[in-house]
Amino acid sequence: MKRAYLMNIFLNPEIALSYDQYYETEEGKKVDILEKQVISNFLESIPGGRLLEVGCGTGHWTRYFLGYQKFSEIIAIDTSEAMLEVARKKIKDKVRFELANVEKLPFSNDEFDVTVAITVMEFVDNIPLAFEEIYRVLRPGGYFIGGFLNQDSVLGKNKDNNQIFRSAHFFTEAELNSFLSLFGKPVLKQCVYYSDDYKILDGTSLAFEYQGAFIGAYVKKINKK
Repeated sequence: MKRAYLMNIFLNPEIALSYDQYYETEEGKKVDILEKQVISNFLESIPGGRLLEVGCGTGHWTRYFLGYQKFSEIIAIDTSEAMLEVARKKIKDKVRFELANVEKLPFSNDEFDVTVAITVMEFVDNIPLAFEEIYRVLRPGGYFIGGFLNQDSVLGKNKDNNQIFRSAHFFTEAELNSFLSLFGKPVLKQCVYYSDDYKILDGTSLAFEYQGAFIGAYVKKINKK
């Protein structure tokens, strides 16, 4: 599944500088809480060690992972120097930021205990290769935790109306199960249930009439090729 994009929108310094502004809006704060509830449930059930964050962007999630003392080292990569510049200003120590591409990770086999990728795989050119690389650098018995945007959600069905999302590849649960079966048996959990008029329905009786816009995924690497 290789796709050629006209440009990587996240290389734009203006996008990088304004990226975190979404999290200051009322909707952004709600979405952030819901997504982190899902990811935190996964993080709390795994051991620590060395963590690789793929597609760290401006460091929004990086700072969250720093709150878990179980991680002895955090390395965070991104393809956008503009985004990394924002991240380095936000987080001045305890994290090693590197300019790198998930499709060709500059790390040895079996190097990390945990790898995380939050809404990153939607924007890579070669999705199968990216998953292969994450698999390669994760040690046997290690854990991959991901966050993905759901094609079957209201957000996914209308993504062409969004400047950032229109070129992105949103995932179905079936796709994720297929990709993540490379590692082992995944656990998927949805949240951020948008109504047709983009009201957040989480915690209401109407939520499960829709698909969640965010799919959290958790899988232990037990397979060995």
